Amino acid sequence: MDEIHIVFVQEAREQIAALEAGLMAIEQGDRDPETINAIFRAAHTIKGGAGVVELGSIETFTHSMENALDRVRNGELELTPALILLLLSCCDQLSGLLDAIEGGGSGDEPAIATRSQALTEELKAYLGAGVAQTTAALATESADSVESSGGGKVATDTWHISVRFGPGVLRQGMDPQAFLRHLLTLGEIAHITTLFDAMPAAAEMDPESCYLGFEIGFRSHAEKTAIERVFDFVKDDCELHILPPNSKLDDYLKLIGDCPRRTCAWAKSWSRAAH
Repeated sequence: MDEIHIVFVQEAREQIAALEAGLMAIEQGDRDPETINAIFRAAHTIKGGAGVVELGSIETFTHSMENALDRVRNGELELTPALILLLLSCCDQLSGLLDAIEGGGSGDEPAIATRSQALTEELKAYLGAGVAQTTAALATESADSVESSGGGKVATDTWHISVRFGPGVLRQGMDPQAFLRHLLTLGEIAHITTLFDAMPAAAEMDPESCYLGFEIGFRSHAEKTAIERVFDFVKDDCELHILPPNSKLDDYLKLIGDCPRRTCAWAKSWSRAAH
């Protein structure tokens, strides 16, 4: 198994644990909308990451889970005990798919694929007639969006901006939000993920230090140099990477490889743009 799949499997297992914890909390009476949002995000992140690393068996299977959870968070579907049990079974199946990948398989082996299909059919009962067309379209979209050979282009109309501010920016009088507001003068933020992976334990935290980063999908007709100028005042105290629309898959994989912790955040952003 190559490095990008190792990273994906590790982070997917973390998302599965979050999914299971959220579902168990709801089963025990938790009705906080943020719990619903958290389990949806976990499924969405797994699906997006699977698409990035071209694991179609996981991407397609998780897409049905994501659809069900999306209807739940929109108030269109009740998260009944039966549906919770089904989704927990889906989590078990996801773990089995990851085991297959770790063992050198693809997740399309007959026994595994049959189980995935059976669970998907059970989910369809909650989703209505449109889900079959949506699920079938996913494979087509993936094939169209990313060429499977040679690091083809990712079909998205957004720039991808990855920025991590250095710890000293606040002491220099710089406000990370000000840069985001400045960015809005050039275009539209299509989606944004705030990153806290550099955040230390509370006892070690310095209130004058910055620990934030952002993964941003940015829709704009501006040139790359204009986008870079937004960050001129902090260019010596931040890590900035900008990829133009329709960049090659290899460029994104290099970005992930330079910082493996980017994988889930970027996958989430990319999947929103591509799907």
